[in-house]
Amino acid sequence: MDNITQHKSFLWHLDFEPFTWHTFYGEQCPPFVTEENKEAWRRYLTKVIKKHLKEEVMNTPEFRDIELQIREEKLLRIKWDEKRKRSMEKQRYRAKMERPRINYIPKG
Repeated sequence: MDNITQHKSFLWHLDFEPFTWHTFYGEQCPPFVTEENKEAWRRYLTKVIKKHLKEEVMNTPEFRDIELQIREEKLLRIKWDEKRKRSMEKQRYRAKMERPRINYIPKG
């Protein structure tokens, strides 16, 4: 068997959805994006994104700042997860200690 490392590829998709109270993803468009021109905006932004979706962009300071921000957010998330885990362990320990432990029931 060959030990070939597979490269994971990703897809990206740009679409405009009507804003409803059930919508839970995406950012709201400015008011000038309307039903009539949303397709034009989608095509234009797809074209602009394709221009910027290049390896050279990864060397720009703006991209590196965003990468650093994401790394910091991940570390913060790990820190909070560990803190929550320790808190849950303390809570379980205290709940266990509060229960009366009766190993035997005396007769009579």
